[in-house]
Amino acid sequence: MIPIASSDIVKMNEILKQLLSACVKLQANAIYYNATEDQRNDYIRDILDSAGYDVKDQTRRGLSPSGQMLMSILYNIQR
Repeated sequence: MIPIASSDIVKMNEILKQLLSACVKLQANAIYYNATEDQRNDYIRDILDSAGYDVKDQTRRGLSPSGQMLMSILYNIQR
């Protein structure tokens, strides 16, 4: 197991609180009930960005074998 500094744990907890808060706001907003996954991801990204985080999501390129858009769930979040 890799040791984690207590200052890093504090930072991770702060990011987690911001992320959970953004998710709660998303769920409470009826505009997003029928939104696409990309639209919801963009909302979360924008909330975290306004909180001072630099959020990069994986590029949305390509198609699945069935011809549908590939979905991305990977983010790089930095402050």
